[in-house]
Amino acid sequence: MDYTKDNTNGIEGRGFTIEELKLAGIRRKEAKSIGIAVDARRRSKSEEGQKINVERLQEYKNRLVVFPKKAGVSKKGDSTVCQFFSPYSTSPNQ
Repeated sequence: MDYTKDNTNGIEGRGFTIEELKLAGIRRKEAKSIGIAVDARRRSKSEEGQKINVERLQEYKNRLVVFPKKAGVSKKGDSTVCQFFSPYSTSPNQ
């Protein structure tokens, strides 16, 4: 019988490295707060893999929508209603 390890599946890993987060411009604490898994023990072995992961992080950050915790108080990085509704669509309050 021929036994082989089943390690050919495309598992993405347990999180992004701190170096990948730095290259993408995301702080470690910010990453955890917006739902990005961080693995401090993992090391990037290849330049190609690191580049792909940085691109994934930047793409995720561009698509990310962050709402303020309190209705009237917004902080840096929070989204506004204007970014989601065009002048021709109905507003969320109507």
